Amino acid sequence: MKKRFNYYLVILIIILFAGCAVRKSPDGGPKDQDPPQVVKSYPEANSLNVENIKYFMLEFNEPVKKNTFNKAIRINPKLKTGEKIKWETDKRLKIFIDDTLRKNTTYTITVGTEAKDWHEVNLSEPFVLAFSTDSIIHTGKINGRILNQKKGDNVSLSVFDIQKINQSDTSWFGIEPDLTSTSHSDGSFKIKYLKSGQYRLLAYIDQDFSQSFTPFVDAYGIFHKDVV
Repeated sequence: MKKRFNYYLVILIIILFAGCAVRKSPDGGPKDQDPPQVVKSYPEANSLNVENIKYFMLEFNEPVKKNTFNKAIRINPKLKTGEKIKWETDKRLKIFIDDTLRKNTTYTITVGTEAKDWHEVNLSEPFVLAFSTDSIIHTGKINGRILNQKKGDNVSLSVFDIQKINQSDTSWFGIEPDLTSTSHSDGSFKIKYLKSGQYRLLAYIDQDFSQSFTPFVDAYGIFHKDVV
């Protein structure tokens, strides 16, 4: 059995509201060291009553390496039929879906820190686009830090609803997480758009690039108590 990797997670605060800012990289001059940023999306952030859409759209402020983006994209809840990514330019893409969105549900599209621009600069923090098929968006958040994250590590995070775990007849490792994300380059993380409830927090290195936790393959850590 693979030795468990002990991540030490510090939960800082649970229910918060968050904002974000967009900064454009300067043209010319020294080599670009600024991380890529999403500057436009469809649906727009925090859209309500979204229905009958066939694709999502993301546009970056600079060209992005497509193979790194494909490893970084996460949609929660998962789509039953998956998704197909089509790049229109090196900065703009559409994610086509062949699925009906669930009713009364907050969706998140996350681009993790694995994504890089053409200068090999990673996102400094995950980009999260939230929208809802209902008239509200869940606003719960878990903040924390992975204290022993090494430089270059892309640590994935999954959050599991305790009610789902208690109702499952199998190991909770096999349950679909309610939300997924990645840590920032400094080890901090923010998992946003949670509904009220009790959750279990899992951090792991996605060593087989499956975008989900693989027992006996991925090094992992679990926060020592469930989060309310």
